[in-house]
Amino acid sequence: MRSAAELADRNRELVLAETPPSGPGEWKELVASTESRSLVLGFLGLAITALALAGVFVFLVATARTPLVVLIAGRDYLYTALVAHVTFALNVWLLSFIAVLWSLEASRLGIPIAVEQARLSLGLAWAGLILLAAVPLAGVGQPVMADYIPILLHPLFILGIAAFSSGIAIAALGYLDALRRSAARPSLEAKALTFCAGGYLAALGVLALTALHSGTNDYASLAWDAGHLLQLVNAAGMVAAALLLAPRLSRLERSLIELGLSGFAVSMLVVVLAAAQSLPWTRVAGLFWTGIALPTVTTCLVLAASWWRDHRRERIQPDQIEFLGVALILFGAGGLIALLGLGNDTRVTAHYHGVVGAVTVVFMGLAYRLLAEAGLQPVWRVAARLQPYFYGGGLLLVIAGLFWAGEAGTARKVFQAISSDPSLIVAGSLFGLGAIGTVAGGVAFVGSTGIALLTERGHRGAPTRSGIDAPTSPVTLKARG
Repeated sequence: MRSAAELADRNRELVLAETPPSGPGEWKELVASTESRSLVLGFLGLAITALALAGVFVFLVATARTPLVVLIAGRDYLYTALVAHVTFALNVWLLSFIAVLWSLEASRLGIPIAVEQARLSLGLAWAGLILLAAVPLAGVGQPVMADYIPILLHPLFILGIAAFSSGIAIAALGYLDALRRSAARPSLEAKALTFCAGGYLAALGVLALTALHSGTNDYASLAWDAGHLLQLVNAAGMVAAALLLAPRLSRLERSLIELGLSGFAVSMLVVVLAAAQSLPWTRVAGLFWTGIALPTVTTCLVLAASWWRDHRRERIQPDQIEFLGVALILFGAGGLIALLGLGNDTRVTAHYHGVVGAVTVVFMGLAYRLLAEAGLQPVWRVAARLQPYFYGGGLLLVIAGLFWAGEAGTARKVFQAISSDPSLIVAGSLFGLGAIGTVAGGVAFVGSTGIALLTERGHRGAPTRSGIDAPTSPVTLKARG
């Protein structure tokens, strides 16, 4: 009688013999690697948890002025909950998902991140997340509403930032090391993720450099340059994720995107030099934002043209239409608001809800595809199909309400102004309806993906597309460029 191990090996040989060999860089190779699969799903679980916590804290923001919450936590708890919401929605969720992309791409390059390094990275990131959630849930710490990286002045919260940041930094270094040692030609996604890693490490360096030059008393100034570099990281991450979801590109389209990626290098250099020379931000802001806009806008335009071309030729997978289409609309809305001009009002808030919302939607779409390739089915399948429309449509209403209020002169960070001003009843209604839709979309995503990870983590069934019945053949993501 053959042992169970021998039978498993024999079955594996038969599957490999019957399956056509994969091209280099296909996602299917990641699923075959136990270590890489575990790391990617681990960071995906971290990202989904962060988004769930962002939802918890936005609920607390919405209820912070109710008598019960005021009685328990005090009137200022609104700002504590808001800091926590921005921390998880803007930084922890996005950086955790970018770590998913680094881990994925390292495996596709043929050099997965070392097990010990992966465990340390993921462990530190989880420890940081727990601390970052515990402090605001306990209602302690003084909120500092700094742009991009707001914090709570409490030793455990700062320790949580240090632990999480260190975990992400180790993942970035692991990816750069894999890229250095790989003999494979890097794809466009790999090149975009290189700017993610370089930009993130540069943000940590600039933070340290600014602290040496200016001290740590003025936290808003301390986080300013590093916060802008994190926006570069988010933009480069969206480019990489969108390329993974996109239809196959022509040589010209790939060349245009590759040329555009040089803008990230310009923006990174601008911030580093500005921090080193203590230059006023007004002298470099235009060049910085132009450098970020060049690759992101180029990628969006190329993908839109490619999407339309393939839509006319052949049927495109629904998940590409849903998530890429919604993301392009959100990014366009955010970009248009910036072109119309921004002041110190809620038009700024509308702008970054558009562009950050676009990044989030692309990451959500890729999360469904990743689970499908790992053989994990979304639990709420109908909700998964409707989710991008609820989330994206809700965000568009939120953006419209914020823009309307900003046009009327509503200042930023005066959070009760829209609801308390009778002249802004329409803007407030749009904002409220949009918030309901966004929350519904977020709950659908967190529920359908999170439960799948919790209940089927060790299962390797047949791949399924997001919200769709299992296809007859696996869906694979080819490396392009």
